[in-house]
Amino acid sequence: MLLCAAGGSMSVVAQPSAQFGQNVLRLVVVNDHDVPVPMADVLVQLGQLRARGRTDSSGTLRVDGLTVGNWHATVRRIGYGQSAFDLPIASGENAFTMTVDGSTETLKDVNVVEKRTSVRLVDFEKRKARGEPSAVITRDQIDKRNPVVLSQMFRAMPGLIMADEQGVKYPVAARGTVPRNGSTVTACPMRIVIDGVMRPPLTNIDEMIPSDVHGIEVYYGPASLPMQLATFRTDKWCGLVAIWTRDR
Repeated sequence: MLLCAAGGSMSVVAQPSAQFGQNVLRLVVVNDHDVPVPMADVLVQLGQLRARGRTDSSGTLRVDGLTVGNWHATVRRIGYGQSAFDLPIASGENAFTMTVDGSTETLKDVNVVEKRTSVRLVDFEKRKARGEPSAVITRDQIDKRNPVVLSQMFRAMPGLIMADEQGVKYPVAARGTVPRNGSTVTACPMRIVIDGVMRPPLTNIDEMIPSDVHGIEVYYGPASLPMQLATFRTDKWCGLVAIWTRDR
């Protein structure tokens, strides 16, 4: 099982029998002229522990949750040959620079095969057509606006505001105060789901690269959640933002 993350940071996902670690990797990908390589697809793994993400504009990717051991990394990027590296991870912070071959490869004959749309995107399009979400962001809207970061698509959207805590941006329901344990708090963070996987509370929505997004559906409360998303009714007040990535 892999966890895909965009924009320079990711966390390890483990199979049921594997254990998470507490160590961090800062990985920089450069070409043979020491120029950073953005949008490089990186897979790091050690046994059943795996994580996958893309480098940011500075060619950097941060990986959290690593165990000590000799990890293996594979780097892919259009215009570069595939590269593989061993990463000996020690306790604490780890930093490595990986150089990828900038030589391009010429493809031979290519057979074009019709690609079917995945079920998850078909279901999203059906819910959108039925008007089930409280609000929707489509691929066409993203292309038209061409945002630098995904949070720009939520500006002026009724029913929510974008919180910003030291650069970490997440949606907050615009519902006023929220009663909890006999007290009252003002913030009501909405939960974020990416391709059917619930992300941790206060996940930075700008970890997602806008060009990777097929569509977004927003639900302002659990009562409006459709059957396909009913398992995410963990918060009866704040609502849900479901992000669906494009088929590859």
